Amino acid sequence: METTMGKNTGDAASSNVIGKTADSAHEAVDKLARAAAPVIDRLAASAHQAVDRIASSGTPAAEWIEGNVRRVKESPERIFGDAKQRIMDNPMIALGAAILAGILISELTRHRDR
Repeated sequence: METTMGKNTGDAASSNVIGKTADSAHEAVDKLARAAAPVIDRLAASAHQAVDRIASSGTPAAEWIEGNVRRVKESPERIFGDAKQRIMDNPMIALGAAILAGILISELTRHRDR
């Protein structure tokens, strides 16, 4: 019977040691979690700030690109409008420039054929 009682006593002692070890491990994990929480909070705040900076710096770039695209789209209208006004203001000069451009293109293409 002693062996049975000794075995039970040993099981209870080892169970007690395992319980104390588990409690110690839980306490250590809780202590680490409490210590890590401020660091994690600071990292999260830094990440949020970085994202906010990137988002706010992207807005002016997008506006700049949008403005340039608008100017490029408006350029042909402005250029043709300016050219039309110059032709109307100086029709003889425009006619002379057109004749010279025709002669130049004719000479360039004729020499290419040879």
